[in-house]
Amino acid sequence: MSIDWNKAEEKPESKQKVKGTYLLDLKAKSNVLERRVLELRRTIENEEAIIIDTKIKLANSESFLKELLAELSNKGKIIDLLDKENEETNKELTELRNKLEKLKNIKKTDIELQQKMLEINKIIDDRNKELDQLRVDLTQKIDDNIQVKKELFSNKDKIMEIQNRINKLKRNYQMLKLTPNS
Repeated sequence: MSIDWNKAEEKPESKQKVKGTYLLDLKAKSNVLERRVLELRRTIENEEAIIIDTKIKLANSESFLKELLAELSNKGKIIDLLDKENEETNKELTELRNKLEKLKNIKKTDIELQQKMLEINKIIDDRNKELDQLRVDLTQKIDDNIQVKKELFSNKDKIMEIQNRINKLKRNYQMLKLTPNS
């Protein structure tokens, strides 16, 4: 004999005859649902822990990104200064070359003129190497910045995906709670 649910709802205190196997089946189903609810709770807790961890990583990435941007700004200012210095050095070089020409006209010794020219060229080469290295450093920082932004967007996507999974698990949990035991 099965349970008369209508009678049970109308008179919850009334007694009914039910086979033991039917009660065991109900108990087994109840146990399965309780285990499933427990699993869903654990899954939600794990997902929430992952979200918290991801949010912490995201906050750290954002602060690192701000530091990189500040550093890039400083590097840009340094490169601007070096460009100005390079421009001034080029002007000095032009002036020195003009003076060198005048010296040649005065018939100074070729050795002195060549030595001054080598020194000037070495200064220019050194400045150009410094400028090139700063440009390489700036390029590297820009690449690092791009990578951090990619990670930032990736972390945001993961958070949205995990949040969607949590919402789905919560809906499933609510549906399990609302589903009558049959």
